[in-house]
Amino acid sequence: MQRPSEPGLAIAFVGRLVPEKGLDCLFRACVKLLGKWTLTVVGSGPAQEQLEQLAEKLGIASRITWKGALPPETVRTLWAEVDTLVIPSRTTPGWVETFHQPLVEAMGHGVTVVGSDSGALPELIDTAGLVVPEDDVPALTAALQHLADSPRERQRLGREARLRVMHDYVDDAVARRTLEFWESLRRP
Repeated sequence: MQRPSEPGLAIAFVGRLVPEKGLDCLFRACVKLLGKWTLTVVGSGPAQEQLEQLAEKLGIASRITWKGALPPETVRTLWAEVDTLVIPSRTTPGWVETFHQPLVEAMGHGVTVVGSDSGALPELIDTAGLVVPEDDVPALTAALQHLADSPRERQRLGREARLRVMHDYVDDAVARRTLEFWESLRRP
C-alpha cells in the first residue's frame, strides 16, 4: 500500500471522543514533535468541544482535521492517507481497552500503529508496531518522533503489521485457531 508522499508524518486517531481514549495525551505529545506533521481525528463524542479547545490552547488546531463519525467503509479510505494510527487509550476503574477493530484494519493496510499499554492493545500490536505506557506523553512523543525521523522504520513496521493481520486476524487464521482450540479439547 502506498503511503502519503508528502514530507512529514500523517497521524490518525480513530475512536470515540471520551477521556478514556486519550486523545488529549496525543495532542500533548504532538506539541513536542519536531518537523511537519498532521493529525486526522475520526470519531465523535461528548469530549469533542473540550478537545477542540485543548487543541486551540496548545496551538495545534491548524494541524488537525476533524472528520467526525464515519461509516466503516469510509474509514477504510483513510488508511491510504496516513502514515500511522495512534490509539493512546487509558485504563480507568470502569473501563479498559478491548479489541480495537480500526487498529487491526489499519495494520492490515500496512499502516504503522502506536498504542498505549492499555488492555488488549499490547497483545494486538505485539512487535508489529510501537507500544508506550498509558498517559506517558514523553514516551508517545519519542515514539512518534522516531517514526517521523525514520520512514524506513515506518515501512518495516507497516509490513510487519500487515503480516501479523494476515497470520492472526483474517477469517482463515481465526478459523484455523478456533479449530486448533476445539481439537485440543478433544485430545486426552
